[in-house]
Amino acid sequence: MGLLAQSALIPGFASLLLLLTTSLTDELCLEIMSETVRRP
Repeated sequence: MGLLAQSALIPGFASLLLLLTTSLTDELCLEIMSETVRRP
């Protein structure tokens, strides 16, 4: 939690981290969905 609080002090870094995590989860969701669609 300390690291989170420190990164919150730097808006640029915090937003970059948020963007990174959201894009990663989006890619994972797309991968999982495509995998399930491929299965009959």
